[in-house]
Amino acid sequence: LAVRDALPDRDADATPLTTALRDDARGTIEVTGAAGPWRPFERRCLRVRIENSGPVRWLAGHRDQGGVAVEVRLLDAAGEDLPTDTPWFALPRDLDAGEDTSFEVELRRPLGPVRLLVEPRLLDRGPMYRFGGPAWENAL
Repeated sequence: LAVRDALPDRDADATPLTTALRDDARGTIEVTGAAGPWRPFERRCLRVRIENSGPVRWLAGHRDQGGVAVEVRLLDAAGEDLPTDTPWFALPRDLDAGEDTSFEVELRRPLGPVRLLVEPRLLDRGPMYRFGGPAWENAL
């Protein structure tokens, strides 16, 4: 080794790990507009704000591996999905630690006891709560 040239100095790679490689998905979700009383069949526009509070960059929803989308679901008293016409919201851009994004969704409250669930999903691995990610749930 004494006769070899020294390796050139290189800066450390500061690129953060992403949801494509790591499963640490800590974050928070805020939903405004869902507070009661919410009458059966009433339609509301809800604002959903999601923040990445972990060390891993959440990748935009258009990415093949590690892309993140947010699902808004209505559940009946037994925890079964109720049909909605609500599409998933794909993150429009990557979210670094401390960054957030918001979107609006319109929902019609069905008849009977119902719960609203908002959860981000890794498109290639399922719900992010499995990896420490956030989920928001509330009775309507």
